Amino acid sequence: RSKMFRKGIKVNLSNPLKGSAARKLKAEVKATMPGLTEADLAALFPSKAKWIANKCAGKIIVYSEGKTNEPLFFHLHGGKGKLLPTVYLLWRYPNALPIWRTPADVWRRLKNGADLMLPGVIPPKNGVLGEFKTGVARAVAIVGNPHALGIGITAVSSDDIKKNGMSGKGLILMHLYYDHLYGLGSKSRPNEGFLKNKVVPLQEEEESEGEGEGEGEEAEEKKGATEDEKKELEAKAEAPELTEEEIQEMKDNMDEAITDLFFRAIVTIETLPIPANDLYTDHMLPRLRKNQRVEFKKSSYKKLANFMKAMEKDEVILLKQRKDGTVIAGINRGHQTVEEYEEKAAYDKIKGKNGKQDRKKTKKRQPGRELEVKLTYMPQQHLRDGIFRKMDCKKKLVSISEARKVIWRYVKENELETPDRKSVKIDPIIRKALLKKNDKLYHANTMSKKELAQKLTQAMQVYHLILFDDDDADDADDPTLYTRGDAPTILIQQGQRQGTKVVTMVEGLEAWQVPPKELASFISKKKACSTTTQNVVRKKKEIRIVIAQGSLTSEVQQYLIHDYGIPSKYVEVSTKTTKAPKKQKNSRGSTGPSRARNAAATRMPQ
Repeated sequence: RSKMFRKGIKVNLSNPLKGSAARKLKAEVKATMPGLTEADLAALFPSKAKWIANKCAGKIIVYSEGKTNEPLFFHLHGGKGKLLPTVYLLWRYPNALPIWRTPADVWRRLKNGADLMLPGVIPPKNGVLGEFKTGVARAVAIVGNPHALGIGITAVSSDDIKKNGMSGKGLILMHLYYDHLYGLGSKSRPNEGFLKNKVVPLQEEEESEGEGEGEGEEAEEKKGATEDEKKELEAKAEAPELTEEEIQEMKDNMDEAITDLFFRAIVTIETLPIPANDLYTDHMLPRLRKNQRVEFKKSSYKKLANFMKAMEKDEVILLKQRKDGTVIAGINRGHQTVEEYEEKAAYDKIKGKNGKQDRKKTKKRQPGRELEVKLTYMPQQHLRDGIFRKMDCKKKLVSISEARKVIWRYVKENELETPDRKSVKIDPIIRKALLKKNDKLYHANTMSKKELAQKLTQAMQVYHLILFDDDDADDADDPTLYTRGDAPTILIQQGQRQGTKVVTMVEGLEAWQVPPKELASFISKKKACSTTTQNVVRKKKEIRIVIAQGSLTSEVQQYLIHDYGIPSKYVEVSTKTTKAPKKQKNSRGSTGPSRARNAAATRMPQ
């Protein structure tokens, strides 16, 4: 079932495939995936191609492409079971397997571990799913989105469907988009309909197949339709064509809607660079208002890429091309429209806080919920007394976007931008606030905008605040609660004790409010191993660490990320093996005279 990849997947061993094993894999792929042509197989298995076999817990073998490290196939039962493709392969070769389509609302049940039932399968136009046996692989997709979202094995045969009809279980799902097997890859997405942990139909309506075949198809469509549907089809046929002015008005309205979504999204972006596709799917689409639709085909831009280029031409964003696609590398916070949307977003935030309807408070440390780390910055003395005082900014702590907004406003008001708009003139105030005497730019007359942004970040001290639940979100505006520096990292490393004994040590839990004894007990229950906590001295400060028996670095890392919600960037696994601290002695473990002395020392007076 698809549940096998819902709770995690642990890779125990990774080995490159030999040439004979790679040829065997190719032959099995050819036999089990009839939709792959010889050209597809040649592109997938070029000569001297490297493949990696990842042996995972549960007798599962995942085959990754050596060039991209993308998982494309997986074997069940230690290689003796059926070979199945991952969604990454089906996105690359959509015809590799026949696809069964289902309504969009079925996704929620599939995500929760349900199998695909036959009543939820929408047959093709001819009403036939084809001839097949029990136990063959089929892909699953929702109506309105062409790409597969999962892979399953048929629970019935075509003969069973002919006898019993479309009832009962149809597919036993083995792998689904956004499960942990998907997480082993690059986490790319085939189109805009694949959101975070959700798949929806594409916004653009697909053009009808066989367009131009004419009246025969329309007559067939009317023949199978109800009376109301016939009237609707006749009304569409009799509808007058739109004039050029009406078409242009529709395009202008769609352009305005897309632009509004874009600016509402980018004012919330703090971490750059961000892929352009991720901005659209994760930040623009979730901001669609009720019953609002965005279709690039009905706009003057036609495609997302053209829209992004237009925004770069208007000097709103800076784009860069990478191997994995276009990314937004910079946002012009001083742009007039960006400033207007930032003011509007700040107003909406204040209005939302003062509203009467508050959401229900959530409990602390929900499993799978990542803790939020708020970062803010304190300008250094020269920067605060110079540029910030000139711009009447009295805040002690500011976000990176607020600081950039202040610096760009200063540049704009003092006309320090060069004619080519790529550099900034260095006046005495900027020189004193951002540059040191040993800096190469100290005696220069201009610096690039990129260098100005870098010097601004260097001239500020970072502070952090960890938000453990929704109650803490209200504290994000209180500068007295922030701690100097970035959030501390939890270190997981392997240690050796008494020669060959291996232990796993975890330290740095205090700032994240993870009780060491609680984590030790959690690891002990999960892995059935011996654990303890012990005091050690780090940088002249005594801290308490967790010590677990055995090599459990990757397991502990997953526990901290998924069960305790620690962001993965703050959990570090050291590859070095260090000497573990000696066991602490106690009175229970001592013998003879020492035990008597300890007992006498702790005995209460009568």
